[in-house]
Amino acid sequence: MNIIIAAIAGLLQGIFEWIPISSQGIISMFLVLTGQDFSSAVNIALFLHVGTMFAVISFFKDDIKGLVKPKNTKDLNLLYFILSSTFISLLIGGPIYLFLNSDSTIFSSVNVFIGIMLLVTGALQIIRKNFSLRKMGSETNLNDGLIVGASQGLSVIPGISRSGITVFSLLLRGFNADYALKLSFLMSVPVVFIESMYEAVFKGFGFDLSYLVAALIAFFVGKLTIGFFLKFVKKVDFSAFCIILGFLSIVSAIF
Repeated sequence: MNIIIAAIAGLLQGIFEWIPISSQGIISMFLVLTGQDFSSAVNIALFLHVGTMFAVISFFKDDIKGLVKPKNTKDLNLLYFILSSTFISLLIGGPIYLFLNSDSTIFSSVNVFIGIMLLVTGALQIIRKNFSLRKMGSETNLNDGLIVGASQGLSVIPGISRSGITVFSLLLRGFNADYALKLSFLMSVPVVFIESMYEAVFKGFGFDLSYLVAALIAFFVGKLTIGFFLKFVKKVDFSAFCIILGFLSIVSAIF
């Protein structure tokens, strides 16, 4: 992957990670169109989450300090939520991730597959608007972690927005939009870290300088944009964008 392609991929990650339209699906599709095979494109798209992971850590540093050294029941409940969601995410997402990296030909029509997943993401956004449940306070529990963690595990599939599906699940559990967005990004940190360690230690990820450039750009752009987009996504309906992009992806593959 050349430096220019890497820089564009990092820029896309730094912007689209905060929007419920699947940064992984869009970047995978972009990389495939620029010559990467599907498996490599997915791996690179996943790796770029390391950059935005550090942006999340920087933005939510006070909350993360509370997780490292819980001072009250709320901090402990949040810690249990993160631990349980991480466990179930890995349990469900791990096998899917390994399957995506196998030699299976089920995803040979890459753009059609990603397009369908983007349509699913768009549909979830439409459904999400119809829920206005509110939970008293902002207390999390074990069931919240297991249910929302399961949805996060599914987001390893390119085209399914991690933030979109987890926020959708959190709204179904009764959390308000502000706290749902916050929880969604906090719960992303451990799974992104574990996935990146797996790539580096067990899989021997074919790292080169361009990936580092892309991740650094994703971090700096992400750090600059996270605050704005966390406010922006609460006011804008991205379902139409997902659906249009999904249809365009399918049509481009067919014709």
